Amino acid sequence: MKINSKVVVIGNGHFGNATAQGLQGGFVEGEDGVCTACDVVQVPAREFFNQSVADMAAELRDAAFVCFCGTNLPTYANNLALAIQQAARQSMGPALEFIDFSNPDPALEKGDVSGAIDLWRALEAQGSLNEVTPSKKGGSAIKVWKVTELGSVDVAGIVGNTFGLVYGSHPGGVPNLLIPGLSLKSAGPKADLFEEARTRIHERSAIDRW
Repeated sequence: MKINSKVVVIGNGHFGNATAQGLQGGFVEGEDGVCTACDVVQVPAREFFNQSVADMAAELRDAAFVCFCGTNLPTYANNLALAIQQAARQSMGPALEFIDFSNPDPALEKGDVSGAIDLWRALEAQGSLNEVTPSKKGGSAIKVWKVTELGSVDVAGIVGNTFGLVYGSHPGGVPNLLIPGLSLKSAGPKADLFEEARTRIHERSAIDRW
């Protein structure tokens, strides 16, 4: 099966532009180890989410990865999950994967902590396809990842090799998305999306106490 190479970056601004820039020299790695150069499509978050679910799904069709670089993901989670499910029905190739690269302003962070969790829960609740039906063992086949410890410069590949920590709906794994100068490293075998949220809350609490 031919691996899809389309990567949709949702969000403009410094972080979204850096992510798109980094991915332009990146690759999607298939299960057989074959790498295909990324075909990057970047869309402004506000423009994307102002569309109907059907129109969002059309933009996500045949994507290997969807990279979110905006804010307020909890607000959009349900409609985005519906769009992802519709895109999955219409796409050829493996199920797409979602990566929350968001690096929100600290003033807005409290509302964004649960974003990846909210999307994952919505996908689980809405799972209706055989290939993405939730199961008690593995959950939805559509993987949801949260990548932390990165700045715009890191993702753009302007500096030397750096690491991003990965939490996900499939703990212990990492996305098969290869970005030059950036290594994605699992935060641990039990590093699920809830662990990332707990870590961020604890870090924020430490900063607030200081």
